[in-house]
Amino acid sequence: MTSDGKVVRLMVVLTAFLVVSERASYAASCRGDKKVDVAMQFSVTIQSAGRLHLSAYGGSDKSGAVVPVGWRLYDGSGSVLDYFPTADLGFAWQSMLSETNLEGLIPGGSYWIELISRDVCGNQGTFRRSTLMPQARPETLAPVLSAPVLVSTGLQVGQFTEIQFSLTDDTGIRDVTVSINGTVIKEYKYFDNVTFRWWCDPFAPDGVQSTLEGPNYYVYYPDTYKNQDALVEVVAVDFFGNRSVTSALLWL
Repeated sequence: MTSDGKVVRLMVVLTAFLVVSERASYAASCRGDKKVDVAMQFSVTIQSAGRLHLSAYGGSDKSGAVVPVGWRLYDGSGSVLDYFPTADLGFAWQSMLSETNLEGLIPGGSYWIELISRDVCGNQGTFRRSTLMPQARPETLAPVLSAPVLVSTGLQVGQFTEIQFSLTDDTGIRDVTVSINGTVIKEYKYFDNVTFRWWCDPFAPDGVQSTLEGPNYYVYYPDTYKNQDALVEVVAVDFFGNRSVTSALLWL
């Protein structure tokens, strides 16, 4: 890179040119293409009384590709309960949604799950199937909870610094509380048919995990705690009340 940033500007201009050229090529090839020929389908693996693994497959279109772009969760009556992700990730990144996990479902509950897929031309197709969750079997194993650490997230390196920890359980997580110096800064509550926990299986062997990859939690903390040592504590409780606690002294 030169001191006046000429290399950076050249790369930006070249990237913009390639994007515009690619879009123009798509526009030319997509004339008359108004629908997805065959929408993607998915299989459901019940991992516990409150957790599912969703695996997308199939799908075809004359435009050349079909990728998953989102999931929707409905209750037994057909009302939308939740959707994932909450924002459009862009066509190039959608393949990370092909292996998705959903937790916080009510044991014994009936649900509909829908996969939305998209072709190169932007047309969308949907596939929906029903799922009946099993009843929960009592267990006494505490959640597996890692100690909290600090990680950098965002589109740019070091754009955001957040508290990160991983968490799993045989039946499912009910409550999570994150505290700094004894003050609660974040709470999560599941198994109420209002709040659910989604995450993707590790995507791309690049050594970097996005905030959609799990089973990780990423927690933003207030500026008042920054630039100081602080005790960060995480408490996790599963569906049957089994409890795990971890903590770490971190320079925030």
